Amino acid sequence: MTKEIEKFEPSDRAVRLIRRGMKTKSVRDLASDTGLTVEQVIQVRNEALDSVDALTNQQLIEALLVDLMELAEMAREEFLVTSDARSKGPLITAAMGGIKIVLDQVRKIAADSDGEVTALNSLRMRELGLLVETAWIRTLGELADEHEWSTEQRQSATDTFSRNMQTAAQEMDQRNE
Repeated sequence: MTKEIEKFEPSDRAVRLIRRGMKTKSVRDLASDTGLTVEQVIQVRNEALDSVDALTNQQLIEALLVDLMELAEMAREEFLVTSDARSKGPLITAAMGGIKIVLDQVRKIAADSDGEVTALNSLRMRELGLLVETAWIRTLGELADEHEWSTEQRQSATDTFSRNMQTAAQEMDQRNE
């Protein structure tokens, strides 16, 4: 028997304490610190974890990179207008450091997205293969039953299908080259 937890609105303070302590404190300790029940702390923790996803993280990274680029541009502009030689060195170093961090992150994002795209394409290909195989098995079964095919006729149909699939795959590979 499962017990349904009632929806409640925790205070902002309780949410902050739970988010800060999620990695370092037990649920019981967080309940004690916030005055909430263990079930309520678990609910707040789960809601916090559910709210974080790859898209949210990506948007945060992009916003921080934009801010960093703006700071690097401000340092570069200040470098161009400053006549004090002692100030020029730190300004150009700051601008170059900011730009280097942004470039490193852009490279990392590009490499990560390439890997994700490759993994997604691989998954799609496996799913497509399973879809074709499932459709073929069902179609072959229906045709064989409907036309009372022998085992040899079923095997012949399977061989023909396999041969045509291989030919189609080779043609696709040639088009993609």
